[in-house]
Amino acid sequence: MYKKDSISPNDSTGLIPEPRRNEILYKIDQNNLRNIIQSIPVPDDTQNSDDTTTALLAYYRYVFLVVGDNLYKLETVPELEILKTVPGYRDTKLIAGADGQHIFVIKDGKLIKLNFELETVPLPDDPNDPDGSRWEDAKLMDGSGQHLYIVRGDELIRMNAITNIEEGKDTGWTDATLLTAPGDSYVYLFRNGELIRMKEFPLEMDDKTGDWDGTTVLAGSGKSLYIVRDGELICLLGNTLQRDTNVEVGSGDNTTLMSFFINYVYLVKDFIEELD
Repeated sequence: MYKKDSISPNDSTGLIPEPRRNEILYKIDQNNLRNIIQSIPVPDDTQNSDDTTTALLAYYRYVFLVVGDNLYKLETVPELEILKTVPGYRDTKLIAGADGQHIFVIKDGKLIKLNFELETVPLPDDPNDPDGSRWEDAKLMDGSGQHLYIVRGDELIRMNAITNIEEGKDTGWTDATLLTAPGDSYVYLFRNGELIRMKEFPLEMDDKTGDWDGTTVLAGSGKSLYIVRDGELICLLGNTLQRDTNVEVGSGDNTTLMSFFINYVYLVKDFIEELD
């Protein structure tokens, strides 16, 4: 489907060409992970081969992507289509939806609230963040209802996304690598090869399993979790932490980012093309 670029003899400079990144955004049926509904090249207005997708969020009828310096908003119904682009988000890796009306990003250590038009919305002052840099070492974030769940250093923190007040905390999360809050009253994390289910209220462990060691990407919504492990895209049931055998396993090869909302799983896959 995607043809490699080539260099003709007349254009050759004698230099060995560098590999080119070819990122693709996939929209996949949640009930059959082999069924690719649509795939499009990840937008890149700068045409800079070094720019990659650093953040992905599916929330309500939109997909949000950070690629290079740009934050993109895409329509998902009936097809993926770019609606708006806003610059100024380079190196932003954490993005989440909460309260049903806003998305949140952590940029330069600061929590930023945006409406669906990608306009900044003022947040109430955080009493624990007097200098506006509380989240400099945050590494994971997701949203559920009116709450954000953030792993910062050793702590898993529950923030009220409306009041910007911390409402819960648990420790021991230095080694956490993946996080999702699918809205089923639990938060799921990977730590040291174990998939851990935490209650939202209060933040305490409910169950765990080591069956999915090797998972590299995690997302969820409602009762379902989606993971990429050993090149496979797999649906798990949150209440059992085991595979949902009613859902076909799909391909997860080259997946770097994943999000889920309203019947579809969205993947960013990064293919390296060797130029001839």
